[in-house]
Amino acid sequence: MQKFEDVKVQSNLDGYYTIRHNIGEIEHNHRKIHIREVIWDWDLDNASLDSEIMDFISSKLIKGNIAHSIWFARTHKIHAFFELEKYDIDTRKEIRKEIVRHYAFPYVHFIDFGVCSEKRMIRDFYGMHEKTKKQNLCVFEYGEGRINKVPEFILERVLRDVNKATPVAVSSLKLPKQALKSYSDFLAHCLDKKFNNDCFRNQILFKNIAIAVYRLQAEQKQMSQIFKQVALNCKGKKEAELWGWWKWIPSQKHLVKVNWNELKRGGFYG
Repeated sequence: MQKFEDVKVQSNLDGYYTIRHNIGEIEHNHRKIHIREVIWDWDLDNASLDSEIMDFISSKLIKGNIAHSIWFARTHKIHAFFELEKYDIDTRKEIRKEIVRHYAFPYVHFIDFGVCSEKRMIRDFYGMHEKTKKQNLCVFEYGEGRINKVPEFILERVLRDVNKATPVAVSSLKLPKQALKSYSDFLAHCLDKKFNNDCFRNQILFKNIAIAVYRLQAEQKQMSQIFKQVALNCKGKKEAELWGWWKWIPSQKHLVKVNWNELKRGGFYG
């Protein structure tokens, strides 16, 4: 890490956070995020769900041949390192968010995106957890510490958004944590339920499904899977109708949101 910047550390082992120090000056359990580092961080009391999320993200990373390690002191955290140093700090942050979002979907509403910022301090490897008093230990490693290249599709998406002005700023698409859960729950409902009563399915249901997918910033393959299943759940309907609404969204001058009231009035959700 010192190849790129000074390592800053901090401690809360005595019940309060110290000021930041250079490494070696104090006994610490937190450190600054590395400029190459990407972290999947969630904080759950449900051990079963914690393991489920960890297994899902790690499996997806392995499928993409992304080197990573899993650490545990109270809940699992996943760390990976990418060639990010060539980009400015704001672009690095956006790349981290897109990497985290891609490999965590559909569990994104559990993820703390705050650790995509290099201003955040995180629990250091082998650092002591202030509550459990357990050491943060590596429980799994894939790729032998390799520094990953940023996937091209991630770079293309982020750099396009950074360099190109759009009617609605990309940053404004981000949903608050509770809204992420609400949108994800809505999509899960639509993927599981049949809608065979042809009463405003296109104008209400399909429009709002497209908006949810758009605001969750799902990638193309995931959108295809969602739209295909929804069409199968709606007798007589086609994926093209959902894609039509998705293409309509960026042309709007205002920030589109799922309309929960019209979904409820239409008997689709809520």
